[in-house]
Amino acid sequence: MEKRLVETMDCTPTWSGILPLYLSILEDNSSKQNAKDSARAEIKRMATIADAYNDTRKHLKEVSDQSVETISTLLKLIDHPDKATQPQNKKILDEIRQLVKEHYEAKATANSDQGLVNEAN
Repeated sequence: MEKRLVETMDCTPTWSGILPLYLSILEDNSSKQNAKDSARAEIKRMATIADAYNDTRKHLKEVSDQSVETISTLLKLIDHPDKATQPQNKKILDEIRQLVKEHYEAKATANSDQGLVNEAN
């Protein structure tokens, strides 16, 4: 008996592809009420996800802009260590130290949590 490989094809519709269907359901007077309710619910869900995406994107841009500014300042301080004691640079260095500390604390917590998960299994 010959074995065949089975491929899985993702048939998930895109939002732009499915939107005309939902709109036609809403516009068609002969559509059942539960179909219209489902279409409205899905459009609302898609809008909520799009809003969350936009909020996340905005936040990431802000973080990215701050990171670029911080890295730029840090590189300047590497080239000119005598400027590290200037108040604005000292503040940035303190913020970097705090971020590094938080990063390692979060990593330690994640590793600890993973250890608990592994022990439970």
